[in-house]
Amino acid sequence: MYAKTEFSGVKPHIHGGSEREHTEALRAMGANVPEDTNDIPRQLSYLYNLFKKMRFSRIPNDDVFSLVAREPLTYAHIDFYSKSSGLDFEMWEINTIMSLDSIFKRAVN
Repeated sequence: MYAKTEFSGVKPHIHGGSEREHTEALRAMGANVPEDTNDIPRQLSYLYNLFKKMRFSRIPNDDVFSLVAREPLTYAHIDFYSKSSGLDFEMWEINTIMSLDSIFKRAVN
């Protein structure tokens, strides 16, 4: 549920910008838009962070960094990342990362 909520903000909005930007603009105009309060379980946050490292590039933009999506992940990408970083992923970890990527792809399309 966390990933679905997190990625829903990157989907392009019909009026331009992203869903997250549209929601922030509505709040700035005084609209009462409820916050999504789903949190990732602390024990799995490391997988979410690994997914972001594999899937996104960090691009400097003034004083902040923007995340720019790379191509969809494959098992080969994860295998290469595993070997180059010295991490030995369990199969369930790989499947979780691939599931996060699938949720992200659905959110942006």
